[in-house]
Amino acid sequence: MHGPAGVGKSAIAKSCAEKIAAQHWLGVSFFFSHPQHVDDPKWFFTTIAHQLTTKIPEYGSIIDLKIQHSPDLPSKRLEAQFRELIIEPFLELTSRNVCVQDKMVIIDGLDECNKDLAQGKIMELVTKSVIEHGDKIPLLWAFFSRPELRIYNAFLPHLDSHLLSKVELLVSESNDSDIKRYFREKLRPPTYVNT
Repeated sequence: MHGPAGVGKSAIAKSCAEKIAAQHWLGVSFFFSHPQHVDDPKWFFTTIAHQLTTKIPEYGSIIDLKIQHSPDLPSKRLEAQFRELIIEPFLELTSRNVCVQDKMVIIDGLDECNKDLAQGKIMELVTKSVIEHGDKIPLLWAFFSRPELRIYNAFLPHLDSHLLSKVELLVSESNDSDIKRYFREKLRPPTYVNT
């Protein structure tokens, strides 16, 4: 989601994360912020992995082994972190026929990541993984950001996929009720039917 006003955008992301957490559907929330000094991309995927270990025990067991065998993971490039901490563990769970309920990943302020190239790289890695792996990776990503060109360009090649969508909202107090209604409907957890 793109919005021009940083404060309104953050408030929407926080509200969405709180509501999803109340429904036990939130896997991760990560809020980039210059003022809070949370803007170094090298901690992005490691923080996501850490939060997921608290929600998905089977995933946590795989991550523990990975860290033991490769303690330098936090210092690796973003591509390696994403592959080894996010993609490979979930593909391993899929190969073991371990069913993991979908979890929402709320990311706010990617435009405040302090390395411009990393902004586009993070978006590129996530969008490509969604296209390539589909439901084998049970993470539903929602990015809340200003419409920075690097972020948009990384997302643009995949806009025709039914697995991805972009929403532009003019964030203002007068639009709050419409925005809340939109996200209440779009971010509603899936209903699972036992058969």
